[in-house]
Amino acid sequence: MRPRRAGLLADYIPSAAFSAAFVFVLLTAFGFDSSSILSVSQAHAAEPSSARVAWVVDGDTAVLANGERVRYLGIDAPERGEPFYDEAKARNKALVKSRVIRLEVCKETPRDKYGRLLAYVYADGVDVGATLLGEGLARPLVIPPCGLPKAAEFRAAAAMAASKGAGVWSFEGGGAGKARAVVIAPGEAQRRIGEVVTIRGAAARVNRTKKALFIRFGPDGPGAFTAVVFAEGLAAFKSAGIDTSGFKKGMTLSVTGKVRSYEGRAEIIIRTPSQLKGD
Repeated sequence: MRPRRAGLLADYIPSAAFSAAFVFVLLTAFGFDSSSILSVSQAHAAEPSSARVAWVVDGDTAVLANGERVRYLGIDAPERGEPFYDEAKARNKALVKSRVIRLEVCKETPRDKYGRLLAYVYADGVDVGATLLGEGLARPLVIPPCGLPKAAEFRAAAAMAASKGAGVWSFEGGGAGKARAVVIAPGEAQRRIGEVVTIRGAAARVNRTKKALFIRFGPDGPGAFTAVVFAEGLAAFKSAGIDTSGFKKGMTLSVTGKVRSYEGRAEIIIRTPSQLKGD
């Protein structure tokens, strides 16, 4: 649930007003209801808008009463199956469900590739993103251009939570969190499908492609374990200032997350830097 980098591509993205006008004309020609189209146009406005929240999807996504999905800018809450997913979702629900929230929609890139609005969210004057970060229920995710305005503020909130070992930061060294994962060897991963664990061992092979990083532990075969970092995870490492080229064959690494089975082999998807640590 993460917005993608825009970088210099923002120079080539049409203005929100032009995009909304084009969509309006095109869809009207095919008989779509104009009132629903106008709501999309308004949601693309650069000025803050308000809307009521119908329900929440997880810790960083909500659905408005008009059906629009909003992806909160600048934060990354745990995915389903990851530690503190339930806590982040519940806290988000407590903050915004059934409330009228204020949205600051990103002017340069108002929507992500999934069609969700990208916005900073406020409920009763409370910055929802900063609150979740401050309680350790999300990590900062700064992807230009949309994530830049509050980058320093959000990183400071996350640093405070990390210093206390709160929430997602309880997996960091020295944290005092309540949910430390059991540590196992790579060869045990296949027997832990569906569980949240920390797998510690030496990297047997490291493969990089344009879209992902694969770290294999143990020999090839059914008993092998792989840590996989897809594009969104690589963006999170880059945002945190971590160069993934430093992960090399022979390094002793700790991988934390929910073990899943893919083509008969155990793997963990790495979405945030705190899930992958080297000695």
